[in-house]
Amino acid sequence: MSRFEDLNAMFIHELKDVASAESQQVAALSKLAEAASDDDLAKALNDHLEVTKSHSEKVIDILASLDSASGCVTCEGMKGILDECNTIVDDAKEDSLRDTGLIASVQKAKHYEIATYGALRSWARALGHNGAADTFDEIAKEEGAADKRFIKLAEAINPKAEEATAGVA
Repeated sequence: MSRFEDLNAMFIHELKDVASAESQQVAALSKLAEAASDDDLAKALNDHLEVTKSHSEKVIDILASLDSASGCVTCEGMKGILDECNTIVDDAKEDSLRDTGLIASVQKAKHYEIATYGALRSWARALGHNGAADTFDEIAKEEGAADKRFIKLAEAINPKAEEATAGVA
């Protein structure tokens, strides 16, 4: 028998998956902020930690409202993104190079979440969970705003990384 017998089963699974993704990020963002050498990047990461905590709470509340809190799912996608990010933190030899890698990793996470919350929003509407759909729409917009903030940081930090590592081979 299929694990996903209907849209509701897939919706609940994906909701648990994104709860795991948010939880993993809550655990990682303060460490990433500590690894950042650029003060604006560290501030953006710490600011986003607070937003991520809020997202995590909202997802958990929605799961509870659907009586679907039992059973865990590990978000392997976010785990992979954060593993790559940890590699950058450990292996980048120059501060601005590490910062630019952190930004790229965080942006990967944002895009992953935007796609996930977009799907959840659509599924919630189809299933008649309009309040949840509105929440997912709000979260997706906040993730998009965070992505834009990290794009601006990248535009400032990437040239520093290039300059600092020019001629290094």
